Order: sequence, then structure tokens, then C-alpha cells
Amino acid sequence: MRRPLPRSLREILNNLDTLEAPNLLPPAILTAWREIVGSFVATHATPQRIDQRTLHIHCPDPIVRAELDLRRKELAEQLRARGFALTDLHLSGRS
Repeated sequence: MRRPLPRSLREILNNLDTLEAPNLLPPAILTAWREIVGSFVATHATPQRIDQRTLHIHCPDPIVRAELDLRRKELAEQLRARGFALTDLHLSGRS
């Protein structure tokens, strides 16, 4: 007879898709990012980490950051269409 898993372990196993390792990005997201935004923007806006389904992007160029901010939801949707469980993008110009 199997013993039920402790509640906390069961929750972890049921929510594996929502857990992210800090500061680790799958290489495929970097490739997808470059394909979606193009090489110029990808050079000026670099994905840094995923935190609570939000992709954090370092973008020191204020003009590129403003353009990406206007397209935030659209870009998140394009990344979702490629299989990444993201709900939003967060843009920052600070290191």
C-alpha cells in the first residue's frame, strides 16, 4: 500500500511547471528571443532570468526599452506560442 505524499511535496510535484531556477535560462529562450525581436534589438536587450513566469530583460538603451515596453504583451504571447510559460516581460536598464 502506498503512503500519500506529504502535502508540501505533493504541491511541489504538481507545480513543477511553475518553478524556475533563479538566473538559469534555457538556451532555447535566447534563440527564440533573437528570432522574435531581431539581432539588433537582441544585442541591446538581453534576457536575464525568469521569475514567477515573467521574463526579466536587461536593456540599457532607453529607446529600445521603450519600444519593447510597448510590445511587452505581444512579445510574451510570441514566446508562449513557442512553448515558454511566460505571462509578462519586465524591462530594466540597470545592471
